[in-house]
Amino acid sequence: MYTQRGTRCNLCQLVKDETAKGNSYNSSHLKNVGNDFNVTGMTAEQARQEIVKKSFLLEYPVRLESDVSWLHIDGFDQDNGKQVTFFKG
Repeated sequence: MYTQRGTRCNLCQLVKDETAKGNSYNSSHLKNVGNDFNVTGMTAEQARQEIVKKSFLLEYPVRLESDVSWLHIDGFDQDNGKQVTFFKG
């Protein structure tokens, strides 16, 4: 059902489509530091809020994509002093 949720390579169709449009594709998925998933029994927003609530348990800062129906989490370096940073894809 879902594709392109984990590591992507420069030969993946999604990457080819973006670069064919002239867009630079510099995703955390390409760098093997990002993943998309769903949490059984929770909406994506509920899961995001649970991560924020328990962010003190995180060893490293993470980014979460907001306003999507799945959970995207990545380890892109966010030198902003926060354990959780939100971004729009």
